[in-house]
Amino acid sequence: MPFIEMPRRVIPLRRYVYSRKYTMKTGRLKQGSAIVSNIILLLDALTVWQAAELAAWLRFGGSSTILPLGYDSLIVATSLLAMLCSSLVYQSFRGGSWQAMYGRVVLAWVITVGLLLSWLFFSKSSEAYSRLFVGTWIASMLPLLLLQRTLAMQALRWLHRRGVNTREVLLIGKGPMSNDL
Repeated sequence: MPFIEMPRRVIPLRRYVYSRKYTMKTGRLKQGSAIVSNIILLLDALTVWQAAELAAWLRFGGSSTILPLGYDSLIVATSLLAMLCSSLVYQSFRGGSWQAMYGRVVLAWVITVGLLLSWLFFSKSSEAYSRLFVGTWIASMLPLLLLQRTLAMQALRWLHRRGVNTREVLLIGKGPMSNDL
């Protein structure tokens, strides 16, 4: 009887294997799930807001509560724009490289800043805002976003080591994919 090689398939263990060794940890917090990505998008918006707070403190010597009229709407619009741009480029980075993650964050930042500056230019409203405030805000956004994403990924990896966001699979067949996993 000739040997027939089985095709390599990855099957989630949730329904197929009932051994104690192969049970999949269940829960709502999984890397790449909608909850995690929504939390990261919300953190991006809060980071943009914090960068505005920092720029307001440096430019006006206080918090954004004493900003001139119109600055709050600019900050809220940019926070929502950052969430939109981050959602377009976000992906799960389980086991991925940090450089790829940072590249995606920088891409989302470039798109956000480009759209913000284009909107200010074409609406002819750029003269209503302090150039020092906008420049400081834009310059402080990227390092804060990178720091926030680094801390979020470290927290997810810490949870992964504790067994919270693990995903186990059963491999059928042998080959390069099973060797990698």
